Amino acid sequence: MLTDFTKYRNTDPSPESKDYKTVYYYSKGALIAKQIGAGPIEYLTDTKDLTHTIVETAIDKDSWREARRAHNQKSNELREQFKFDLLEDLGVLHHPKADLLYSLAKEFADGGFESIYETAWYLVELMEI
Repeated sequence: MLTDFTKYRNTDPSPESKDYKTVYYYSKGALIAKQIGAGPIEYLTDTKDLTHTIVETAIDKDSWREARRAHNQKSNELREQFKFDLLEDLGVLHHPKADLLYSLAKEFADGGFESIYETAWYLVELMEI
């Protein structure tokens, strides 16, 4: 019987565009400072005054997309593991209508893994095993 539903949740923070942002500070056409993500401002000259500068922001979209893809892949793998464990726990892993049972449980559940689990327990009685 499944009891620990937290192991199916992706606890890694979701990648945000601000984490892949670089801010460039220009004065008189020259780059004087830059800041990568939420890190400290890196001054490239002796000038520390950024009040009269031109600010340009760029996002490394490729890295951000790759981080989101990896995060989503991990979430999908955890959901697939939950589905496998649930169907195995119910004893219907290789039943021809196992996928239908899981889909209906997801549809009728109030949310979350625990709710899907409880709903599947009620629905499995409708299957001829």
